[in-house]
Amino acid sequence: MMARHYTVLSPVEHDGERYEVGQAIALLEDAAAALVAIGAIEQGTAPAADVRKPKASPGAADADPVR
Repeated sequence: MMARHYTVLSPVEHDGERYEVGQAIALLEDAAAALVAIGAIEQGTAPAADVRKPKASPGAADADPVR
């Protein structure tokens, strides 16, 4: 079973992570059903890029940009 992509409409906590309004979340249909039913999420499209920003690696700010 594949995960589907949803858009958060009301703050949600899932698997110990908090998702804010407008963020994308990928869930199995069974896990999403109750959240869809109460209007906390709606089915959306796969995000072009991960909504969450990855943590910068140490020293990344000091690196020279690639030109």
